[in-house]
Amino acid sequence: MDGKVEDKNITLWEAYQAAFIFIRDYYIRDGRSSFDLEMLLSAMAPQGNGGSSDPAMVEFFSDALEVVRKDKDAGF
Repeated sequence: MDGKVEDKNITLWEAYQAAFIFIRDYYIRDGRSSFDLEMLLSAMAPQGNGGSSDPAMVEFFSDALEVVRKDKDAGF
């Protein structure tokens, strides 16, 4: 990691937006060939009210974050 991010403390919403951008950019680089990623991005799309197109997505992301907070190596 090159340490580009100065502030290591981010909010849940900032982390969610970063995940969305990461997946979106991967999808674009991949030539927009994955229908599954397209559906995921559609559901995750951040909205101006601090939520997503599918409100459950932020909740699912929050659950995943809690798993990582409890076990830094979760899923790896």
